[in-house]
Amino acid sequence: MISVLLVSAAVGTLLTIGGHPAGGDVTSDKAAHKSPLLSPSASASPSAGSSAAPSAEPTPSARPRPSTRPVVQSPAPVAHPPLTVLNNSIIKSLGADAAARFRAAGWPVANVDGIPGRYRFTTVYYGPGQIEAARALVRQFPGIRVIDSRANVPELPGTGLTVVVTKDFR
Repeated sequence: MISVLLVSAAVGTLLTIGGHPAGGDVTSDKAAHKSPLLSPSASASPSAGSSAAPSAEPTPSARPRPSTRPVVQSPAPVAHPPLTVLNNSIIKSLGADAAARFRAAGWPVANVDGIPGRYRFTTVYYGPGQIEAARALVRQFPGIRVIDSRANVPELPGTGLTVVVTKDFR
């Protein structure tokens, strides 16, 4: 019987300290003052020969202690600027296929076209203030092997990120 009381008290304390078991904070007064796992029958009075155990239920004037868990902040979402997708391969549908994959992943595509010349690897080019967006795109599409500044290739079309896809894009 004493074991049941001690376990019930420990569970009640954890619920009071750690918040609601579903992850949110306990917000209703009724829930804040009474543990849902404890019932009046669980807190029977101790026998005459045993020592009194502390009550598992806080008094109505008691307030739950704030959680001591560290606050984990998620990184701010990165804006998805519009993409210009340029095919630099002899695979005719590569640019359109890549654009469809980008769109399916939530990236807006402003334009799909081809680009002459020789680009060795699939590359994303970024403008001022767009480096984090370029990195986010590469994390989502590891087939983009290079990140480069638009300033290095000023003749590239587009205003957001420009992705030059080559035969290595997967």
